[in-house]
Amino acid sequence: MDRDITSTVTGAILQDNGACLFRVWSPLKSAMTLHLPGDGRNITMEKNDLGYFEVTVTDIKPGTRYFYKPD
Repeated sequence: MDRDITSTVTGAILQDNGACLFRVWSPLKSAMTLHLPGDGRNITMEKNDLGYFEVTVTDIKPGTRYFYKPD
């Protein structure tokens, strides 16, 4: 199987357009939420076939604190 290694990088990944991709690997969980405590947002993440949860946030600044909340 030929897979792009960037599809398995985890954490907060700043994009060229200023958005940030958040990715975490948690194959045993059925749901994951990204929590941004600075503004109180809770954002549902999407799970892919490999067990990675992802979401892209456009209105965020580098250095923003975040954590993941599993189901």
